[in-house]
Amino acid sequence: KTFSVLGSNQQPGLLPRIAEEVFLRLDSANAESQNNSDGKEKASVRLSYVEIYNEQLRDLLATPEEKAKTKLEVHAHPTVGVWVKGLKEVPVFNQDDIMQWLDYGMKARSVGATVMNAESSRSHCIFTMEIQRR
Repeated sequence: KTFSVLGSNQQPGLLPRIAEEVFLRLDSANAESQNNSDGKEKASVRLSYVEIYNEQLRDLLATPEEKAKTKLEVHAHPTVGVWVKGLKEVPVFNQDDIMQWLDYGMKARSVGATVMNAESSRSHCIFTMEIQRR
């Protein structure tokens, strides 16, 4: 699963390819917006990355100090949907930003050895990229 999502330098996985495509399209849309109107339309991208391990939530983008201060809680709303209260969201401006935050979060994940893999992840993660156009 991890290789399919992340890949390698020679074979990028889903997330690196999606990140590249998102910013190619945003850059293209921003250029088109500036050519066709007053250029006021903007887009912003934010990330969050949460780990579920032993039925506990861990914010993979938070610093150790932030983690100590914040208890993550799952909430559901019939209109808004499901969200995690207290989860850190970080702004990103290009594909490199996304990859740096993804790497930061991967280093914070819970891992342990299995028969097949010396550094198998022992958790499930949700990496969210939110794109807003204004």
